[in-house]
Amino acid sequence: MLEPRLRHFATTCVALLFCGALGAAADPPGRDVAKDPKKKAATIGIGLAAGQGLYPRINHVTPDTPAGRSGKIRPNDLVIAVGQGDQTPVSTERMPIAEAVKLIRGPEGTVVTLKILHEGQLLRDATAVSLTRGAFEGQGRFGDGKFLAPGTPSPGLKARSLIRGEPDLDLKPSKDEFVVLIFWGEWLAASTDPFEWAQRTMDAHPEWLNRVKFIAVSTDDDPELAGKRFSQLTRRSDDIMQVWAGPSVLKTFHVDLPPAVYLLDPQLRVVAADHRLDFPIVLKTAVDSQAPANPAVGK
Repeated sequence: MLEPRLRHFATTCVALLFCGALGAAADPPGRDVAKDPKKKAATIGIGLAAGQGLYPRINHVTPDTPAGRSGKIRPNDLVIAVGQGDQTPVSTERMPIAEAVKLIRGPEGTVVTLKILHEGQLLRDATAVSLTRGAFEGQGRFGDGKFLAPGTPSPGLKARSLIRGEPDLDLKPSKDEFVVLIFWGEWLAASTDPFEWAQRTMDAHPEWLNRVKFIAVSTDDDPELAGKRFSQLTRRSDDIMQVWAGPSVLKTFHVDLPPAVYLLDPQLRVVAADHRLDFPIVLKTAVDSQAPANPAVGK
């Protein structure tokens, strides 16, 4: 059974981080869309995260979207105000991420203006960027972002190994090994962040050897390109199994945009799922709650 504290943690993370995952695509349609069913809710292709200061921070910019094609918005920029069309932008100072998302998204074909502050800029030098909301090519390949709830049996996963000579993956239940699935894409740099976190976690917890398995699941079209990218990013590969599942896995696991992380218990039930997980906290709670099936004698 999932402990109440872990269940609360997982549920809270999913609620908070899902709002920032697809940025303008993450919330229900706005009032304009509701009034006119012919108007489709649309995105500009950014993801928001809580900044270290007073304003929302851009976590990622999706290629081939209005934001990506503009060339004027970069990861780590701050969104200090949002305006509709030619209206005066509304300040986002201390604004919850979910509220900022509601301002950014809107009916397809309408204009939203973001006041962007690049790293190192002063507030007075913020840049106004006007973008037309719209769908983008390839959007249909993504899942709906409604990650599987804790306690839900995970879908099966068969994937090709990215390491020559290594066996392919056919995920099966085990006696006492937790599984961490990290879904990533070579085309989105931010999706590789969890690799370093995974390695740090295993460095800090050698006692978890054979108790926790990290699996990096490539969602790319080209497995060869994904393998090359992975080898460039990681200082070691022995802590993380490398496999390729292709873009279809995004819908199977309801991933709206990488990175996405699933923690599964030994029976392959979902313990927690999010765009990012605090590995040390979530894993320690989960692993400590279940003693090994065959504890070492004499310890």
